[in-house]
Amino acid sequence: MKKMIALLALLCVALMPFAVMAENVITWDEVGAPVAEAAEIEGDFYALEDLGLAIWLPAGLEFVDVSEEDAAEGFLYMATDAEETCLLTVDAVNVEGITLEGVLEAAAAEGMFEPEIVNINGISAVSYKDEANSAGCVVLVDDNCNVITFTLMPIDDEDAELAFGLIMSSLMPLE
Repeated sequence: MKKMIALLALLCVALMPFAVMAENVITWDEVGAPVAEAAEIEGDFYALEDLGLAIWLPAGLEFVDVSEEDAAEGFLYMATDAEETCLLTVDAVNVEGITLEGVLEAAAAEGMFEPEIVNINGISAVSYKDEANSAGCVVLVDDNCNVITFTLMPIDDEDAELAFGLIMSSLMPLE
């Protein structure tokens, strides 16, 4: 019985970040931290200095060196678990004249699931799921028309969906 209640609680917690997204405002203090605590998921914040952002990663997901080949393709950061079954990538590409609305339209045109503009800790972004690749994505556009994409995959189970929601809710400007 305890296990069933715990699983139901975890399911509610897993869906919480996406329910809050309907309001288009997500904060770590109001969403991410309470969910991580309720699900008893530990993690740490990391500074992405060159992007001026901070991001929280659950324990077990660690940044790895980006190969020269991956860097040439625009990847700035990569994090994975010890078994290399989960991958977080951060890449950037310059698209002259792009806006968040343009990113939203492109995501919808590509058939992405639930694309929407959200505000994450004061940062405007587009979030969506790429069901074909079992990926969750958050896309930012900076002042120089750089499209910065955070992608977590796979998100094909409740634990992975929960991790995506927590990571997404943690993006914030460096202080």
